[in-house]
Amino acid sequence: MKTNPRYLLSWAVILLAGRFAFAEPPTERTLVQAVADVDQNRILVRWMQIEGKIQRYNSYDILRRESTQSSFSQLNIDPIAALPTAAQITAVFTAPGRADALAMIQQVFGADYANDLLAAQGPGADGNAKLQLKMLPDQNYGAAIALGLGYLDEPVIPGVTYVYEVWGLDSLGFRMERLGRASAKAGVPPTISASLNPECVNTADLRSHMSALIRWDEAASAAGEYTVGYDVLRAHRLPNNTCPAIAPNLPGVAKTNDLPILRDAPGNPVLGETLFSSKCASCHAGGRDPSQAGNVAGTTLDQFRRRQDPALWPTMPMMVTHNIQALNALTPDELLAIYEWVDEYHFRDDGSATPLDPLLAGETYCYKVFPRNLLGEYGSAAQPAQCLVRDLRPPRIPYAIASKLIPQGGTHETCEISWRRNTAAGDDTAGYELMRAVVVPRVGEPESLAGWPKQIAQPVSGARVTYSDLSLAAADAGGTFFYAARARDAAGNKSAWSGWVPCVPRDIVAPPAATLTAGCCDRGPAGACVDRGQDSRWVSAGGDRVIIADPARCPAHLTCGGGSDTFRCRIYRSFDGTDPIPGEDFDPASPIPLNYEPLIDQQIWWQMKTIDRSGNLGPLSTPLKLIFKGKHKLPPPHIVQVSVVDEATALVRIRFRSLEPNSLLGFILYKQYNTEPNIAPKQYVARYHDNNLAGSQNDPTQPPDPAEPDQWTLRPNAKTLDQQPGVIPSTFICPTSLPSTGGFLCYDDLKGQYVMQAGVQETHDIILHLAAIGWSGQEGYSVPYVWDGWVPDDVLDWPTLRAQNYLFEPAQASALTVTPSAGTVQLTWSAYPSGCDGTAARPFIVFRKRGGADRWQQISPPFTCDGANTAMSYRDNDIQSGLSYTYTVIRLGSMGEFSFKFGPASGVAP
Repeated sequence: MKTNPRYLLSWAVILLAGRFAFAEPPTERTLVQAVADVDQNRILVRWMQIEGKIQRYNSYDILRRESTQSSFSQLNIDPIAALPTAAQITAVFTAPGRADALAMIQQVFGADYANDLLAAQGPGADGNAKLQLKMLPDQNYGAAIALGLGYLDEPVIPGVTYVYEVWGLDSLGFRMERLGRASAKAGVPPTISASLNPECVNTADLRSHMSALIRWDEAASAAGEYTVGYDVLRAHRLPNNTCPAIAPNLPGVAKTNDLPILRDAPGNPVLGETLFSSKCASCHAGGRDPSQAGNVAGTTLDQFRRRQDPALWPTMPMMVTHNIQALNALTPDELLAIYEWVDEYHFRDDGSATPLDPLLAGETYCYKVFPRNLLGEYGSAAQPAQCLVRDLRPPRIPYAIASKLIPQGGTHETCEISWRRNTAAGDDTAGYELMRAVVVPRVGEPESLAGWPKQIAQPVSGARVTYSDLSLAAADAGGTFFYAARARDAAGNKSAWSGWVPCVPRDIVAPPAATLTAGCCDRGPAGACVDRGQDSRWVSAGGDRVIIADPARCPAHLTCGGGSDTFRCRIYRSFDGTDPIPGEDFDPASPIPLNYEPLIDQQIWWQMKTIDRSGNLGPLSTPLKLIFKGKHKLPPPHIVQVSVVDEATALVRIRFRSLEPNSLLGFILYKQYNTEPNIAPKQYVARYHDNNLAGSQNDPTQPPDPAEPDQWTLRPNAKTLDQQPGVIPSTFICPTSLPSTGGFLCYDDLKGQYVMQAGVQETHDIILHLAAIGWSGQEGYSVPYVWDGWVPDDVLDWPTLRAQNYLFEPAQASALTVTPSAGTVQLTWSAYPSGCDGTAARPFIVFRKRGGADRWQQISPPFTCDGANTAMSYRDNDIQSGLSYTYTVIRLGSMGEFSFKFGPASGVAP
């Protein structure tokens, strides 16, 4: 079933009982009309049930007599009813003289109209089909005949008046009731009253876009008159601003409606007219008539609502002061009714019915409204209405708006604003308006500002539109500005504003360089800060200043001097005099405290940069090199691996991590034979380097001397390890092949590890202590490394970590499960963290303690898992009956360090 939406909309009609000259209506009532054709010898008899829910009769008889006769004769041979076949329906429309009915039905349903009419009467027809069936007979006499609700009496004798009666028949074809009577004079159709007061409506919104909206008043019906709709004819206005003759079939005249037009149902507009008369007419004497002063025609709903409160919408044009109290007393539905009456129209010509004569923007057209009867005969038309066709559709809203800072004049920045150029199909953007504000405005504001908005033409190419705001001066630096763009077309339509994008231009002139000074504040008896920078605690060593930094007595600090434009100072430091690393920002008005605790005994290059309020950085100040000699011990070296180089000479090789060579003076290695924390005397076995340190408690080649003080002193020529000659090699980078004899110390820069080779007199069951020494001459902390001389096989070429100095995170949630079974122990755990995925699948190593041993032993080589297996397992087959075993599993980190422990470890007695 084909449905024409325009058809449904145009035929929504309410028939008012007062329009027909009937007495008090009964429960059911049928209206009968007879209309003579003006140019053919025929009369159409049409009947319709206008009251009652059920159509009582399905077939009818038509009786006729001449007005001078007293008896009727039956016109139809068979009962008149809806035609049952497509062939019969087609015959109705294709009979001679019925081309107008055929053209209209095909316009609605297409070429298959006959089957569509049958389907619309079937049991499966929807509501739209039923509505069409109800309205089609009034608008197409062929449809009235095909549906059994009309009869075309032809031929008739011109000038003769005929009287017709319509009778309802029962299921057997017997007449049951006369439903109505009508008369018509052949060749003389009833007069059709002209439409009144046609005028154009401008709703000022998209309903009026490229269209003409027309309304008119309906004349009071004369006796016997039956108007079923209207046709609207159009012609171009003449150059002298007058309208040409407009009538059917004249050159240059186009019929603008596909289907006859019915007046809209009254509904809200009727209520709105009443409310307007009582509430608004005193101020708007012109009503909605555009030719009268004080009219309200063309008001949009948005404008109407905004105008209720002029205090909230100061930019809205106000023709009069509104009676706010009266308007506020109305409900929203009543206000909407007034609006609907103001903008009421009955037909919208958008050019769709005249594809060969489309409407053109900016052109004025003349329209005449012709009433018509059942046979399509026109009555007289009122004076034409002239309508201007407007392009009211705004272009697309600019999107992807962005701001960018660009230098201007070498002194400050300005804002470059850009957005995507409108290139969508059908978009008619001719240019843009760019607005600037100092705060994000409310919706609808601002529409203008001094010198804004800027008019920008639509570029012919490129993906983006760009505008540089060169009106910003150096004095605007640091201020926040907001920009938005909107598009406009040649007709003056404007899109909504885009999103607002912020921009903060800056001053780009760098502030002056900082003047860096160092100080040491010693609190005197009165609590005043006394600068001790020149006393004996400040000494020169190798060209560097050495600060004895005792936080309790003399906190060291730096001072950043800058100009009046300096807002903050940023501290920079490096450990080699190059590539300074930025640190915190400080207030230049106060001394800058130095967090030197992690940097004790390390030479540091300190520098400053000034920062102005625009965020510009000044140049780096002249560096100030300082060494802090503190009373804090250095962190302990971390032993990674101990291996035997030569068991006969007790020569071992130790890999460990510590501070970098440019921050240390040496290392001390000693041993002990028990786990007591205090060792007296300390058994030193190696120290690096003697040319930096003197006065140790004992010489490794001599017996211990308890009387010798346990301290170190700096030699006059002390230098950091990276500056010492004779180290293997001179660059302090470990060579590819390490010597297998003699002692040495080198630094593996790639792994971040030291390699120390030294003789320890024995290679089993000892505890090693390794401590670092810095500029304070004070020995740092050490962590005991319990070593039993065990080393992994050659196949386990991996840094092994045992004894008490594990480096791992706390035990994870993935616990280790240990299950003994028949001389073996099965260990299971989950591959946490990172599972078994690719490069994250780092190796695992299994360790155990046997019996009451206090040392861990590595029992597995490093092994990994694959992506299909996240449940890990290991079987220990080296089990001795009667002993208990304790296990733990370590996972290696990305640098080869052990970083995760799986456990907690469990004691298992096989």
